[in-house]
Amino acid sequence: MTTLLRDQIAAAIKDGLVRASKELGWPDVDRVPVEVERPGNPEHGDYASNVALKLAKQVRKPPRDIAKAIAERVRTAPPIAAVEDLAGFVNVRLDPKWLGTQVDEIVRAGTGFGRSKTLAGKRMQVEFISANPTGPLTVANARGGPLGDVLSSVLEFSGATVDREYYVEDTGTQFDTFGRSIAIRYRQLHGDDIEIPADAYPAEYVRDIAAGIKER
Repeated sequence: MTTLLRDQIAAAIKDGLVRASKELGWPDVDRVPVEVERPGNPEHGDYASNVALKLAKQVRKPPRDIAKAIAERVRTAPPIAAVEDLAGFVNVRLDPKWLGTQVDEIVRAGTGFGRSKTLAGKRMQVEFISANPTGPLTVANARGGPLGDVLSSVLEFSGATVDREYYVEDTGTQFDTFGRSIAIRYRQLHGDDIEIPADAYPAEYVRDIAAGIKER
C-alpha cells in the first residue's frame, strides 16, 4: 500500500463529504478534518468516522442525516466494499478480496511493511527504566524496559529520530546517603559498634550489599 489504509479511508470519506456539500448546499467543508478509528464493535464495520457529529452545528442538520448523505456519496472501490451510516457515524467495510491481495505485498515488503514518514523530521527522546539506584529493582522497572524500547521502535518506524535514554541518577544527596549507609553496614560487619543514623537507609538489602563487598 502506497499510503496508510487509514489515510485512504479518510480521503474517501472526505471526498464523499465534499460531494455532499456541493450537491446539498452545505457551508464550506474543505477545511473540516476527517478522522477514522476502528469501531469498538466489529459488527459496525472495519473503520468509522464521527465527522457527521462534528458537522451537525455547522450544517444545521441531525448527524444521522449528514452521515447518510456522506455515506451515499463515498465511492465503493477497493479497498472499500461498503459504506453505511449508523447512529450518526460513517462506517466503512473493507473489501475481502482486496485484503487477500495484500498478503503478497506484505511478503514483498518484509520487515518494512507498514513503515511510514508520519513523524519524519521530528526528534524525540524516550526515557525508560531509569531505576532508582538506591533501591532494589521493581516489577515496574522490568516492565518499563521492553515497553520503552518497543515504543521507541514504533516511533522510529513512523519516521521519527529517537534518542533512548536511561537516566542514571548516581549523584546527589540521596546517593551520597546511600553510599554512607553501605559504608556503615560494612564497618558493622567488621565489628565496629556504629548506630544507623536516622537519615540512613536501614533496609536489609543495604546490609546484603555491604556483605557482598566484604566477601570480595
